[in-house]
Amino acid sequence: MKKVIIVGGDKVAYYLIGLLSEEYDYDVRLIDTRVHIAERIANDFDVKVYHGDGTNVSILERAEAQNADVLIALTGNDESNLVACQIAKIYFDVKLTIAKVNNPRNASVMKILGVDRIFSNTKILAQMIDQEVTYSGMTLAYNVPGTSKAIIGVPLHPDSDAVGQSLNDYHFVGDSRVVMITRMNGEIVIPTGDVQMRAGDTLLIIADEKDFEEIWQTFIRPEGSLPQLSNGAEL
Repeated sequence: MKKVIIVGGDKVAYYLIGLLSEEYDYDVRLIDTRVHIAERIANDFDVKVYHGDGTNVSILERAEAQNADVLIALTGNDESNLVACQIAKIYFDVKLTIAKVNNPRNASVMKILGVDRIFSNTKILAQMIDQEVTYSGMTLAYNVPGTSKAIIGVPLHPDSDAVGQSLNDYHFVGDSRVVMITRMNGEIVIPTGDVQMRAGDTLLIIADEKDFEEIWQTFIRPEGSLPQLSNGAEL
């Protein structure tokens, strides 16, 4: 089983932990300095969580970075992300390091200093805007680095044939999979096979870009339907 260490437990990390630990069966370890974030991840997922600084050698050692295949740094501080990746490389010989770049101007520095893969929120935002224009109602949450796959937010239209069906029984487009569901009342549902999809749910789906069009037509704009307003009324 491949081992992945994630430093920083915000929204992108939350989606990624669910995807890697439950869909792809990776051994995921999270490191975060904030107690409430660490507790939330520990409660929601069956992963090991370490309260501490991911730029600290002893914390990374506790998380068994010496045996890790990948370290992903997702904090809101570019310097911390860079240092975590450098320590992973230098002290623990981690083969692949990935860092979020909060300020795109720092991207070239990170590449020069040895981070293997980087991604920028600005780039994601631009792609999200592009997706919003092309596929109204669908949002881009996360691009999986080095692949054509992404996590997208898909509101489920009442006329979609997915409404009322369980995740196990429904035939999804291509190899797309649901990684999380948000109900209209704010409830977050971790997907299991017997979970039924409801009208108004927002499905977080990992999918290939080539399948976006069919997903949009299947879940958001089924044939003959009208676009919806945010309160559920139709235009």
